[in-house]
Amino acid sequence: MSQSVFCNLSYLCAFFADMKKRRVVFVVLGLLALIVTVIILSVNVYHLYVEAEKTQKTAFTGNILTVGKEIVQYINDDLNKKVDKKTVSVADSSNTHTKQTFLFDKQPVALINETTIDYNGNTVVLHKDTTFLANNSDTLSQDSLLSVPILTANDSAELQAFSDLILSNVDKDSLENFIYNVLFINKLPVDFDFCIYNLPENCFVIPPRLSNPEMLNKGYVFALTKNGERSISHYFILYFPSERAFYMKNMRSILYPIIGILLAITFLIALLILSLSQQKINEDVKNDFINNITHEFKTPIATISLACQAMTDTSIQNDKDVLLSYTSIIQAENDRLKKMVTNILQLARLKRGQLQIVSEKINVHDILNSIIANISLQVSNSHGQIITHLDASVPTIIGDPTHIESILVNLIENALKYAQKEPIIEISTKNVKRNLEIRVKDNGIGIPKKSLRHVFDEFYRVPKGNIHDVKGYGLGLHYVKKIVQKHGGHISVESELNIGSTFIVSLPLK
Repeated sequence: MSQSVFCNLSYLCAFFADMKKRRVVFVVLGLLALIVTVIILSVNVYHLYVEAEKTQKTAFTGNILTVGKEIVQYINDDLNKKVDKKTVSVADSSNTHTKQTFLFDKQPVALINETTIDYNGNTVVLHKDTTFLANNSDTLSQDSLLSVPILTANDSAELQAFSDLILSNVDKDSLENFIYNVLFINKLPVDFDFCIYNLPENCFVIPPRLSNPEMLNKGYVFALTKNGERSISHYFILYFPSERAFYMKNMRSILYPIIGILLAITFLIALLILSLSQQKINEDVKNDFINNITHEFKTPIATISLACQAMTDTSIQNDKDVLLSYTSIIQAENDRLKKMVTNILQLARLKRGQLQIVSEKINVHDILNSIIANISLQVSNSHGQIITHLDASVPTIIGDPTHIESILVNLIENALKYAQKEPIIEISTKNVKRNLEIRVKDNGIGIPKKSLRHVFDEFYRVPKGNIHDVKGYGLGLHYVKKIVQKHGGHISVESELNIGSTFIVSLPLK
């Protein structure tokens, strides 16, 4: 019968273990599917963004080209203003072989050759063929000219003249206002910067507001016109430092929801991974608890078994003293088992909210003195000592005497249990505001800093590998914390490795 029950239990355990493995496999496969989905969605969103940005770039470029033509026309109108005839006048030369125009500013200053003839007598149209006159009237009447080399587009003098013309005719603030208005009319509310650039000499004629090395490479470039001809030297550059942000703003109605969905899925994956990790930790902790509690139960069961086996011996049955000794051992081990089972059941009821707390007036000093009296023999056998400082003027609280005694026994027994030399246990009380503070200090092995925040967790034991040199199964301090909280108090711990620990319990003086 017992063998059949054992087989059935083994089968059920194997079945549930198999189901658990399958569930884990399904969860892992689901997690992998979610991760693959997020990767695929991320790639697709990236490609969608790239295509959308290209579309935005094309549309934006088209708008800026339209705007740029209007701005360049505005600049060219400033550059090609007619000369004021009150100070400067023109007159044709009397030379019949060429078409020449004299430029006057109170007196003749230059002769502009519009056409000339070559050595065969053919008419040749000239480009920027200007000669400057000597500063006396005789040269003018005799058409005697002071020849100057013909200026080219790369000549520094002409470049400087064009730059001077820009500086004298183009007002930077007015141009900036005009650009702003044109952009606003064309519904392009984007931050901008601009400049006029002398390409051959690699310098700014009108510099930008901010020094930005990307302006020359990423700006929108427009050639300026002088005297109705395309210039190859000076350029108007319009730059938008926040151009990409402008694209994003236009795409937000599509892009933001997709990004939101991706973030939500990523959050769910992170939550799932965290949950699986926590489950793994809980599983390891529970397995450790099962191993520890099995070890704890094994010792008293083995002791009882050996005592019972010994009591069957006829010689022992005839010796009342020996028989009484074995009976005492069985009773002690049975009480130990009962205590462990009671603690586990109490914690289970506490978790379900079924643990009954009796409220009555209790004197904590009396409880501490009773515990110290009971444990003093164990301390003496370990060559240790208990030091008390029961200084609380009001040691009376309202609580459950059984549970209060249990938590104090637990703390004091821990102080004795984890001593690595002759134990010195200090127990003190004092009143802090409207609370009774109880301190239990030991000179034990201490607790590592990384374990301090976990010592009150369920099933938690400070890691020591597989060494079972310390009894316990990770429920004591968790139970202590729950009972203290049930009484409206709180518990904390201070510890230094290899020096000792101090557990501080604070209970209200209701």
